[in-house]
Amino acid sequence: MDNETKAAVTKALDAAIVSVAEDEFNRLSTGLSDQEIADSIRLTLRSLERLQSGQMPDYDDWDALFYSIWYQPGHVNLAYTLAQLIPSENNPLRTGNGSLEVFDFGCGELAMQFGLALAVADGVEEQGTIPQIAILSEDDSEPMKDIGWRIWRNFVREIAEYPELGILQRICQTMRFEHQADPKATSWLTALHVAYEENAETVKQQLDSLVVEQEPQIVLVTTHEVSEEWAYNPLSHGYSNISHFFSKAEFVLDGEFEEITKFRSDLCNKYIDDMLDFLGTEDYRFVRNYLKSLRTKWVTTDRFETRDFLYRRD
Repeated sequence: MDNETKAAVTKALDAAIVSVAEDEFNRLSTGLSDQEIADSIRLTLRSLERLQSGQMPDYDDWDALFYSIWYQPGHVNLAYTLAQLIPSENNPLRTGNGSLEVFDFGCGELAMQFGLALAVADGVEEQGTIPQIAILSEDDSEPMKDIGWRIWRNFVREIAEYPELGILQRICQTMRFEHQADPKATSWLTALHVAYEENAETVKQQLDSLVVEQEPQIVLVTTHEVSEEWAYNPLSHGYSNISHFFSKAEFVLDGEFEEITKFRSDLCNKYIDDMLDFLGTEDYRFVRNYLKSLRTKWVTTDRFETRDFLYRRD
């Protein structure tokens, strides 16, 4: 992806996320006092803080909102980066031929869907052809999926404003979101950051069932570094670990999300800065640090380190 395209994608996704975040914040905060809003922000940030220790957040409406303005760009970057590194023999995105069906387990806010679209667009630039792409997304959290779809629809509208994103617009319009009855399609199963201690066994059972039922050629799993021990693997089902293809993976996208940064800062100015006595020193500093300490980027924090695993069916 050249710098001009990268800048346009960044601006379009920035605007799409903020538009949804503003609408959702207004919906959730309607009828609440400033203190109730400040406390809701505190509670959801403490919920998301659990990710740092490998625990599962609540993933309710408030969590989904604040997840989108902190984690979503980095996870799209991760999906986009890894999708391009999967070997060509199992990757229509790199060859431009055939079709691909992806089952995205624990899809969150559709980071894999965004990453695939960007990766396909890059492939079209190189190969000149568009493979058929279908992605089926599943997550137990309806608020996460709902915000993901709303961001996606806004993103598709936003990219129409950028002539340099014409190919990406075509990709988004031709992607399918239902099962394709194509026995020749390459099949992937992806599970991005769904490893938590409290549901590791349940996730394993669900993914085992999908592996047996669908027999995907590729299984892609990522986790936060503290959750590696709970990461799923399909080795007992006839798969080989080929994670070495990710050994030199570095995030491809860079750049700042200026509108998201401003949105977080404005929330702090309006609802948090005068709440020291109400929140208490520890929570006040915690919330203010989250909202104002860092500018939003494709990788907002250097601490966003992942463990990435790739398995191929023997």
